[in-house]
Amino acid sequence: MIRELKALASLQTTHYSFPIAHNLLDPISLEVREYVRITRGLSLHPAYHNEQCVRNAVELCQEFDATLAINYSPYHMYQTTAADFGESYFDELQRMAYGLFDLREWIGNAVPVKMILLECERYWVWPQDTDEHKANVILKYNIVYDLCKAVFLDATVEWYKRGHRRLREGSTGQYWERYCRFTEEERGDHRSCELYAWTHPDLMWETWRRMVAGLKGDETANAWVSLGAGWTTPVVGDDTKWIMNYDYRLAQSRFAGYLLNQVWKPNAVVFYPAPFDHRTPHWTKHFIEYVKGATA
Repeated sequence: MIRELKALASLQTTHYSFPIAHNLLDPISLEVREYVRITRGLSLHPAYHNEQCVRNAVELCQEFDATLAINYSPYHMYQTTAADFGESYFDELQRMAYGLFDLREWIGNAVPVKMILLECERYWVWPQDTDEHKANVILKYNIVYDLCKAVFLDATVEWYKRGHRRLREGSTGQYWERYCRFTEEERGDHRSCELYAWTHPDLMWETWRRMVAGLKGDETANAWVSLGAGWTTPVVGDDTKWIMNYDYRLAQSRFAGYLLNQVWKPNAVVFYPAPFDHRTPHWTKHFIEYVKGATA
């Protein structure tokens, strides 16, 4: 696989990811070296990567003129409600701040941190919820947004799937709905959608189109993409099944690369699962096909 990775051209759109395993950054593996050359991006997480991993990542990015993103999952430590602003809330916020401060110190000014990728799947905000509940959720999101901006002044901040639209199976048929973990009134610099079902490219196209249609002001669009893994169908319902080891047709990953990089052209692409995740043994060959489609 290394020989095939070396033969690939670099992508024009920067690609980040769910955090790469720490043992692939210390020492830096041959696969990760080629991955950064191709994608021109690398993601770090304060809970996954120690100081040596970060310093290795900085050197690697300098070598290939790549940039960094920071992953974090706020409000995932405790089972807190939206109305909880007590001790556990402040403990969680403090831990996040300490982690971001560590990364800021270890990275220094050697490599730009372009994006903070926030994944929060703790709260729901349904249309029937009270105004007080919605206000609490927005406040919690905005406090995290402001913290990220205070530590990484030049980075933009994205909430995973803020702006996403999903197709749901209902009693009277299928319908599209807003992803209700966000009000879309909270602060964020991007909108993003998950494109995790490349066996259904027509629905991936419609998912992307609906998310882009909701952009406001200076917001830009990002895409979260799965390779060698994904949903058997993107329709939310009883038949939806997630597969980590999903060896669908390679041509579908090549088509995904073509659509994203030559037609839709998002601000950035983020891979989930993480590159070279041992639970996704077919990821590398699907990534190779994706890049071929993107650079054809």
